[in-house]
Order: sequence, then structure tokens, then C-alpha cells
Amino acid sequence: MGRSGEFIKDNINGFKCNPDKFEFVNKIEKYINSLENAAQKGIGLYLNGPHGVAKTTISVIILKLAIKKYFRCFFWKSSEIIEFIKSGWKNEYRTVFFDYIINTVDFLVIDDVARLFNTEKNEKSSLDDAMEKSYIDKIFTKRDDKNLATIITTNNVLNENKDRFGEALYSNFKEKLIEINITGKDFRHIIGNQLESELNGK
Repeated sequence: MGRSGEFIKDNINGFKCNPDKFEFVNKIEKYINSLENAAQKGIGLYLNGPHGVAKTTISVIILKLAIKKYFRCFFWKSSEIIEFIKSGWKNEYRTVFFDYIINTVDFLVIDDVARLFNTEKNEKSSLDDAMEKSYIDKIFTKRDDKNLATIITTNNVLNENKDRFGEALYSNFKEKLIEINITGKDFRHIIGNQLESELNGK
């Protein structure tokens, strides 16, 4: 577990002491305690919030706990999927691997979705953004048909992606993803300050 994971673990009780501000912790714990049910019904998560509030770390923690329960899991950054697709159109191995991940893993994390949508557009980012919309639709629809759970992390609340992904996919998101807004301070800054204090002997 990295420093972000250690920080969250060390401060989880502090989060619980602020149920209004850190309501998301209770929702995540409820999901973790129901992993078997989530896997059976294909119920995933839509984790949204600003940069640095540990959306990615939380998703990895969930995968680690799911692996301990012998579920098949995979973590994929959205940008990595785009590069994987672009470099693998004519590669049979990559096609088989891609289909295997989509169609078999019990819990799939797709990390940092819509990052390109939130940045200044150029020709490359616009193309990658269009590819992301296309593969998200393909992946989620296939996994939904097979009742496989998908966990998405993003900076955008679900309603902000309604027009972007289309009414049909948005409706599927609402049905199969539990939206959880991750709140709090930027953990990266906190951890960075801790490291600086340690280096300065404070």
C-alpha cells in the first residue's frame, strides 16, 4: 500500500467522526461489505470528485478486497485503454486480451474517465475523447449484458456526462452504478506536506 493508501487507512476513523462531510466513507464500506451481492448483480460504482481526493486509491482498495474474496479483478486507466486500442487494431493477441478483460473479470476499474473532455481541445485530444466515448459504451454495454461490475472514477458528476455519453448509456449508468461523491482535501498536497516535514526533520 502506498502513502495515499496508508493515509486513508490511518484517517478512516476520523472520516467516520464527520458523517455529514465524509458520508462517502459509509457508502463505500457498505459496498465493500456487499461485494458478493455486487458481483452477482453486476452493480458497480461511479466515484466522482476533484483531483487528489483518493478516488483511484479507493478503487484499488476495493479491488484488493475483492481479490481476497477470489474475484477476478482488473484496473485500467482510461488513457491506457485508448493507447491499447490504437496500437492493437491489427494485433490478434491484444484483441483477445481486450475481449477477455471486458467479458470475464468480475470487477473492472476504469480510472480517470472524461479527463480529456475536461482539458483544452486539440486534434489529438478530440480524437482520443471520441474514442473514449466509443469504448466506454462498448465496454459497459457488454459487461452490463453479462452482469459484470464496473467501477468508474472521474472528476465529473454523473449528470454532467448525460449529453456526452448519450441517453441510453446514461440510463444504464443510473441503473447499474452507485454514484458516490468523494469529498475532502487534496490528499496529494497533504502527503506532500508530510514528506516535506519528514525531510526537514520536523
